[in-house]
Amino acid sequence: MKKDNWLNDREIKSELKEYLSPLILETLGGLIILDENCRIIYINDLYADSMCVDKETSIHKHITEVVEDTRLPIVSHTKKSEIGVIYKRKNKAFIVNRYPLIKDGNLIGIVGLSTFEDHNHIEMLNTRIQSLEKELSYYKEKKFRNNPAKYSIDDIVTKNKYMIQLKELTYRVASKKSSVLISGESGTGKELFAHSIHSLSNRYNKSFVRINCAAIPESLLESELFGYEKGAFTGALKEGKMGDFEIANGGTIMMDEIDSLPLYLQSKLLRVLQEKEIKKVGGSRIIPIDVRMIFTTNRDLLELSQRGEFREDLYYRINVVNLSIPPLRERVDDIPILVNRFIKKYNSELGMNISGISDEAIKLLSSYEWPGNVRELENSIERAFIYAVNGILGIEHFHLYINKPNNLSGSISKSSKNLSEIRYSAEKKAIIEALVASRWNKKKAAELLGIDRSVLYYKMKKYNINEKI
Repeated sequence: MKKDNWLNDREIKSELKEYLSPLILETLGGLIILDENCRIIYINDLYADSMCVDKETSIHKHITEVVEDTRLPIVSHTKKSEIGVIYKRKNKAFIVNRYPLIKDGNLIGIVGLSTFEDHNHIEMLNTRIQSLEKELSYYKEKKFRNNPAKYSIDDIVTKNKYMIQLKELTYRVASKKSSVLISGESGTGKELFAHSIHSLSNRYNKSFVRINCAAIPESLLESELFGYEKGAFTGALKEGKMGDFEIANGGTIMMDEIDSLPLYLQSKLLRVLQEKEIKKVGGSRIIPIDVRMIFTTNRDLLELSQRGEFREDLYYRINVVNLSIPPLRERVDDIPILVNRFIKKYNSELGMNISGISDEAIKLLSSYEWPGNVRELENSIERAFIYAVNGILGIEHFHLYINKPNNLSGSISKSSKNLSEIRYSAEKKAIIEALVASRWNKKKAAELLGIDRSVLYYKMKKYNINEKI
């Protein structure tokens, strides 16, 4: 491209002087500056050396021609800064900041700053940040965990024969004291069944305590479950603290993602199940408890126990009654009734007047595999409300799912893949597409898929999906 098509030096100085001068003169790290079209107009020596690029030949090129996996074009599009991001390139680790340069509401350039740090130090910082975020999330949610059950059996809408049988079984087990294991993929509605069991039992007016074993930091998990005596450890409350088992005494406790419970706590949970008693951290007093226990998981606990990742004796102890919730792709006949329920819900919440959904849209939704299950379906309806005004939801309101049928029969006829391989490929593809659509924002991708962010991280690791930074 000819230089005539570029901003000349005079234009650069007049338009970007207030931004460039302090950065060029004072920055101690790597620095790159792009124009509004993501063409490179300045690179300092440290940036060029650390990124292994030629400084002279890079000028005037589009950034992706020089650093192919950069996120600077994304910052150009979103006009949002990205601060303190860990970036890895050629076995080097950097902490990078990316800034859009805005003048009078218009993008006039993008700046990238990088600081080279020891790789192990960066990994340690990243791990610590993730741990603190997890701890903060836990405390934000804690005050809502001990409320009475908010769902009932009437919230489980279905005309699927197997699901109807599960509802009938729920009625039968609700009056018993036996432990219940609810298994199923994320987003299938396991929590609905747990709430329903408590609501139908004679404990309905007692505490219903919800614990997400994957969300509570491991360092806090034992004291949260069992409580602690005063002076049990540094930072403990002077008067001690009740644990969740004590709080749930007389009621029901639901341990979500029980597969995430550390092995050393699994042995203590086994004792609670067998002896109906607990002992606080730092204490010796035995406290009897009467708690109905419900456990949920989206993993195969028997397989985990055979690999030594879950205690086999605990598995058989909690698996007295098993409710296995099928994925939405195996109960496609429920999609219309679920859609209508969600339309009523969001008409009420959003103050809209959507009267229904077209047959073509139902066919489209029925052809999709729904890796995020019912949660993803609900999210798709809420998203459709954003694009709709009133009237009915049509196929044009579900553009994310157009040309994405599961094509299950075609896959079987054209290949020798078994069902698990087909599901593996379809789920991996859906996750990648959601990540791309959200520009690799994990929170937004998880919302698109209708799954928890922790599940998304797990599946990304499972399918070896790596983020392009």
